[in-house]
This record gives sequence, C-alpha cells and structure tokens, in this order.
Amino acid sequence: MNKLLILLRMIKKDVPFLILLPTLLVLAIEASASGRSLDLYAGQAKTLGLGTITRVAVGNPEIVNYKVLENGSLLLIGVQPGISTVSIWKDGDRHDTLEITVLPLPMERQMKVASELVKHFKGLSVEKVGHNLVFKGSVDSAFLETIDQIVQQLPGALNLVRGDGFELSELVRLDVKIVEIKRQDLKKLGVRWDSEIGGPAYGLHSPFTTNPVFGVVSTSQNGLPTEIREILTNANYPVNNYDTLQYFGVTTGISSRIDALAEVGQARILSAPKLVARSGETAEFLSGGEFPIPVINQDGFVNVDFRDYGILLNILPVVSGENIKVALEVEVSNIDPAVQVNGIPGLLNRRATTTINMKNRDSLVVSGLVANTTSKQTSKVPFLGDIPVLGKLFSSTDNRVEESEVMVMVTPHIVTPENQDNQLLVKKVKAYVEEVQLETKLDTLLLE
Repeated sequence: MNKLLILLRMIKKDVPFLILLPTLLVLAIEASASGRSLDLYAGQAKTLGLGTITRVAVGNPEIVNYKVLENGSLLLIGVQPGISTVSIWKDGDRHDTLEITVLPLPMERQMKVASELVKHFKGLSVEKVGHNLVFKGSVDSAFLETIDQIVQQLPGALNLVRGDGFELSELVRLDVKIVEIKRQDLKKLGVRWDSEIGGPAYGLHSPFTTNPVFGVVSTSQNGLPTEIREILTNANYPVNNYDTLQYFGVTTGISSRIDALAEVGQARILSAPKLVARSGETAEFLSGGEFPIPVINQDGFVNVDFRDYGILLNILPVVSGENIKVALEVEVSNIDPAVQVNGIPGLLNRRATTTINMKNRDSLVVSGLVANTTSKQTSKVPFLGDIPVLGKLFSSTDNRVEESEVMVMVTPHIVTPENQDNQLLVKKVKAYVEEVQLETKLDTLLLE
C-alpha cells in the first residue's frame, strides 16, 4: 500500500504516466492480494499462487486448514462454517493477510449429499423445509447414532429420525430356587393322664400250664430255687392252692406317661422358576393369587381392588462381558386371618431387595427372611389339674416354637437360542409335550 501511495504522488508531480504504468500494475496486483478476503464452502479446496512462501499462520484451524504444495502454491481447505485469518510470509519478509470465510454447502449441494445418504438406510427420508433440511423416518435403532453424527455435519439440518424395532442384546436365563427351611422346636413336658376310665368288670383266670412253678399262680414252692423259697417262707407268703381265680370290681387302671418330644427341621422348595430376560430389562414371577379389597371412591361407590400374595420375584440383569449385575426383589406373603379390618384379612410379608455382582454361572444365596411363631397349649384333668402344686401332675403343657426362613438362590446363565443349555431345555420340553400328547391319544382310544 505504501508503494502505491508513492506512485500516486509521483503522478501528481507530472511524471509521465505511460512510463510508470507497468510498474503501477504490478504493485497494484500485490496490494490487492494483501488484506483481501476469500470465500470457501465447507469441504472445498482452493489453490493460490503467491510466490515463494516461507511461513503460514492460521487463526482458527477448526475453520480453515492449509498446505504448501511443492510448486510453491498455497492450498486452502474449508473445514466448517466460520471466519478465520491466514497470515502468509514470503521472500524478503513480505507479509500478506487473507480473511477466509467458510460458508455452508449450498442448499442444492446439501440436498444432493442428503439424497445419497438416505439410500443407505431403509426407512430414512429427507426433505427441504425453508432453508433447512429435515431428516425423518423410522430406522433400525442400531443406526440412530451414526445418522445423528452425519446430520450434524450439515449445518441447520434437523434430525427427526426415530428408532424402529429393537437392538439385539444378550439374554440371561436366571435359575432361581426359593427354599423355605422350617425349624420346629416342639417340647411337650408333663404328665398326661388317660381321659377314660373303665367300668365294672368280672373275670376268671386260670393257669394254662400244669407246671407247678411257672404257672400264672404257683401251686407249690417245690422246684423253686432255695433262696426264693426261703424268702417266701420267712415272709409268711401264703401259697395259693387254687388252679382257677376269679375277681369282681371296678378297674382303676389310669395310666400315666411323661413325653419329651423335639422335632427339628424340614426344608421344602417353594418354587424353582427359570426366567429368561434381556440384559437391562426386568423379569417378573408370581406364584400365588389375588384377594379382593373393597374400596369406597369419592362418589360413594364401592370399587374392588386386587392385591397379590404368594411368591413375588422381580429380577433385572445387566450383562457386561462375563460379568452380570442382578437387581433382585423377592417377597413371600401369606394371608393372615388373625388380623382383619372390616372383614379384610392382612398379609404376613417377608421382603428383600438387593443388587449383587456375579460371574456367569455363579450361584449366590440371599437369606434372612425369617418368621417366628410361638404357641402354647395346656391340657389338664378337670378339677384335679387346678389343684395348686399337685395340679401339675394332672396337666400337660405343649410349647411350640416354629421358625421358618426363606432363602433365595440365584444362578444366572448368559444364553443364546443356539446355546447348548438352551437346546437341552428345549429337548426336555418337547419330550414332555410328546409324552402328554401320547397319553391323551391313549385316553381317547380307551374312551372310544
């Protein structure tokens, strides 16, 4: 610019214009290149020949990029819409500055790119709305992220694409065993008397052998050992010489016994479901029933709600390689007729909620769902059992303590339809169905 001003002053001093015209044109070209602006489209490349370039500096490399070619030309590449300056140094420390404006692709070119894009995704469409492109349609959910990244490269484009169908994710088969262990401690201590007494009776009894020693009643002391014979003689024990005896009277043979009983332990499997769930989704299981609960609404009418009871199981598995995170919720409930409100029974609940980390095919037991029941029952002989102190001889007390604990054992398996374990289960089910069908056919033939 300084050189151009000098030339203009020289012209004013009446220097012959024609002699200086070639020099003026060369300097004007260099001056026009210094501080000029240049427009590029995003993704467009343009080459400039500015002589021998020694150094280049770009204000914002995210807007525009450059490369000095072997022939000395400068290659400028528009990266994304925006404005940036490019400083260029040439031989002789000459310095030029370019203002680069990177523009979005023209709508026609954007539409062309978008039209080629939608051909690769089934269900995807694009249309021009005003000065923007709108992508819409329903595509496979697996392609949503890819389409979104592509749409972001088109300035002003709007993404209204939604996922269709579902992603293929791992399946988890959860083998669950819900076991209840009952520990009963039943103690029966005391004296139990028979509740019935025999009436009048008459009887005869006679020895069935003529052996004088070992009969029911010995008729002679002969044959007895010397020691026993001496004891009977010194005691003046009378010898009964009758072969047949008789009696008449009321029998009072009330027997008594003392019982001591302890029953420990029985275990039973309440349920053993096999649940299959997708990774990240919940599997539910209910073994029980529902009981009605009448509810009066705000209008005064009676509505009936139903509440579940029994064994309720909710499991949420999440797979990461061979590791499985399982969110587990288990509830064991029974109807409690002892607690009622307006005739509606209550529930005895045992519930546990936890989250566990496991390996594929590992087993883990969750326990602690304990219930205790204590009962006491006393039986006694009327009147006699009420006598202080001595009444204990005519009574019996049963103390029963029942304790039950529910344990849940979970074993997860990562499976596929082709998995060997799954194929074995399928074969078992098919064999069972064929067996049932065969029995049904036989029953039908027999009825015919």
